[in-house]
Amino acid sequence: MSKPRSLPKGVYRRIVSGQVYFLVLIGRDAAGKQRWKSCKTLAEALTQRQLIDHTRKQEGESLWALNPEQRGDAVAALDILKDHPGETLANAATFYSKNHLSLIRTEGLASLVDKYISKQIAIGMRLTSVRTLRCRINLLKKRFANRLVTELTANDMKEWDTELKKSGLSDESRKNILNRGCSFFKWAIANNYCVRNPLDPVAVKRPRVHRGDIQFFNVEQSKKILKVFTKHGMGIPAVLGLFCGIRPMECQRLRRHHFHIDGERIVIKLGADVTKGVWRRVLELERGTPLGDAVWAWLGGKGRLDLPDKLVSSEMTWRRRFAKIKKELGFDWIDDGLRHTAATMFFALTRDEAKTSALLGHTSMEMLRTHYKGLTVESEARKFYALRPKA
Repeated sequence: MSKPRSLPKGVYRRIVSGQVYFLVLIGRDAAGKQRWKSCKTLAEALTQRQLIDHTRKQEGESLWALNPEQRGDAVAALDILKDHPGETLANAATFYSKNHLSLIRTEGLASLVDKYISKQIAIGMRLTSVRTLRCRINLLKKRFANRLVTELTANDMKEWDTELKKSGLSDESRKNILNRGCSFFKWAIANNYCVRNPLDPVAVKRPRVHRGDIQFFNVEQSKKILKVFTKHGMGIPAVLGLFCGIRPMECQRLRRHHFHIDGERIVIKLGADVTKGVWRRVLELERGTPLGDAVWAWLGGKGRLDLPDKLVSSEMTWRRRFAKIKKELGFDWIDDGLRHTAATMFFALTRDEAKTSALLGHTSMEMLRTHYKGLTVESEARKFYALRPKA
């Protein structure tokens, strides 16, 4: 089969047993294979090709007869079909419906959200993370409970984001909710429940979150925290959070075997079963240093560690006691304030980026430079590390 330069696109000449034929490419079938029409004369082939070109031109012009919303849907369909074979939109649509849409499992959003959460639990998501996931994604589930996941659009998501903003949610909360929803739609696409992500950040812009300085507890507030937490049997988590930067969630996972005394040091091993991420970190708190002396004074009485097997008996115990503690403190509680205080005071005292990052378990010092530098002075840090339990 050959194509002289004088023949138009899609028309080829073929010689079989000395007889000349002309083949016209008329598109592709539902399986994606090229379809040809055999013509005895060049005139017949050119006429056939003109009919095909006219059909394609009409399809293009018909887009402009639609209203803007319909036109947007048509353009979106063309974009989806661009990787599927077909000389015309009609052929491409036939191929797409028979070979792709048949694989899509249409399902209501509410039931699909439940499947998504169950899947996350099955692959090992921690219960605290599951609780956060439910809290954020249930707003999406409630808003679009009666809609099919395949019919949701970016415009639906933009309207929903506007509603969230009017309800009084902060920019950061809305950003977290939208990001969780985006992860859900990515999962749905990967499992052939839908073909597009209506919460893609390109289509639905995230709120810009303006962060001020990191908030932390001053020396007097820290003194009150240690006193009240100890009164309610929560002194150990308060000490670990305030001096060592160990998160409340990590304190709930710590056990006695994570602690041991090595000479003049208290060693705390936080493995992947304890930490927020997958990285292991080890804290060595040595006598003769401000941090080590403070932790020894609060935890290492008489040269030994007197710790229960579980630092917190249960999460419900933590929640119940923490609710009472916040009422007694007499000042506003700062989210992640214990960890922020540990980082701020340790860096103000040591001026050592590497040691502070190691204490917090940061893989990079960039977060330290961005958030914790210059928030307090060394004299305040020394007062902080001089805090001791009453005899």
